[in-house]
Amino acid sequence: MALGRGTSGLPRLFRRGGRQRSCLSQGVGYTCNAMGNPREEQGIFERIFEDESLTADLTDTAAQRLLEWATREAERIVQETEGSSRERKARLHALRRAVRRIAEEARGKPPTGQLEWVQALLEVDARALEEGKTGRRSRSRPGGLLFLSLVVLALLLQQCVGGGWLGRRPARETVAGEWVTVYFTAPRSPGDGPSTYTGGIDADLVALIDAAQERVDVAAYDLDLKTVTEALIRAHDDDVQVRLVTDGAHADEEAVTRLREAGIPVVARPEEDRGLMHDKFVVVDGAWVWTGSWNLTENGTYRNDNNALLVASRLLAQDYATEFDEMFSGLFGPSSPDTTPYPVIEVGAEPEAARLQVYFAPEDGAMDGILDALSRARDHVRFMAYHFTSARLADALIDLARQGVEVEGVIEARTVQDAYSEFDRLLAGGVDVVTDGNPYIMHHKVLIVDDRIVVTGSFNFTLSADEQNDENVLIIHDPGVAAAYIEEFERVLEVARSAE
Repeated sequence: MALGRGTSGLPRLFRRGGRQRSCLSQGVGYTCNAMGNPREEQGIFERIFEDESLTADLTDTAAQRLLEWATREAERIVQETEGSSRERKARLHALRRAVRRIAEEARGKPPTGQLEWVQALLEVDARALEEGKTGRRSRSRPGGLLFLSLVVLALLLQQCVGGGWLGRRPARETVAGEWVTVYFTAPRSPGDGPSTYTGGIDADLVALIDAAQERVDVAAYDLDLKTVTEALIRAHDDDVQVRLVTDGAHADEEAVTRLREAGIPVVARPEEDRGLMHDKFVVVDGAWVWTGSWNLTENGTYRNDNNALLVASRLLAQDYATEFDEMFSGLFGPSSPDTTPYPVIEVGAEPEAARLQVYFAPEDGAMDGILDALSRARDHVRFMAYHFTSARLADALIDLARQGVEVEGVIEARTVQDAYSEFDRLLAGGVDVVTDGNPYIMHHKVLIVDDRIVVTGSFNFTLSADEQNDENVLIIHDPGVAAAYIEEFERVLEVARSAE
């Protein structure tokens, strides 16, 4: 295995108690109203935070203020549109546009001035709403964050019978040399300008694309890196088949437009869908898979904490290519069939072969696979989570802590505001969990079990990821890979504790 590396204490809008509730903050207190359909309402509120691209350019404090406002507006919309799903959808969609516009206008400000700028823009919006006027670029009825786009598409199949595994025996593959390279981003400080944005992990992906001979398939939730865009165009010009699948919210980004203009076919999951095309993977020549939490963006590369893996495996490439082909044909989210050719793979030479389990959400039961991996914990579980609202996963971690397993984790600070965040319950249940210290986004979605199993991919620990989004999860049974992720966990944890 090769290894590459290219604020806490935010106020909460919600406290869980008894029945699931949605709460509006009023001064120092909370006004709570019971929801009619808890799963639907949970999806709405967690999707405010699920689309990290909405506030990715903002520091935690500015993003927190904007997300507070969006959450309150979302609840008001839910309450006022009871019985009218069409109106609700339209207003939530408008809210999304409002949040994106405010974030875009604040992004150019220095980090120290972003909070004040966001506050000023929100006050303008509030006045326009109160007066019933339509401000610049449709300010009349903010309603509809990208969160209205929901979650999941998944795709894994077989598992191995031997040793307690469910399903079929794993497919086996021998790879000469290193079968995996693990990458972690090296976030810059807020004071470092774009002139310092060089030497990122995108360099190896560009080299991989430049070496392609036949085909490059890219499933990218968001793409704005000039280096990757130009590499894809070069490959296309060299008669390599290049294709892109993306999310509808990013279908008109400058980089995607450049690819279209170059003649590269692009398919986007419709923005009005209830879920996101949230994958971040690349398949090259049916032999290489690049995957992980890393969005192909400047923020993802130089501001946020992310991980990526480059895996040499033709079997794994077939899995990801099958998923890509389904999305490219228009089958997104729950409509995607369960057709992964090799859901369990052993790669490498015996007796050192690593075991890979592949899941595509939602059809493969990705959360079930994650919980199965956790059930093997005997000593220690570490996790890093951008967004954590899964009650099932929280229950499993709390149960392990009660059994004497050491459980510790880091959660992105801005997402603990989510009405359904499990942060408080994890703390109360004996889990040693803290909010992160990156002033932008700690974007990992990682679990490390007993120094030998790593869960990673695009899959946030949310209901939306499990039931609506197009996502992928890779569970790797290999101590060498686990050691690399443990080192990253310790770094992220140290940054979090220093911030506290």
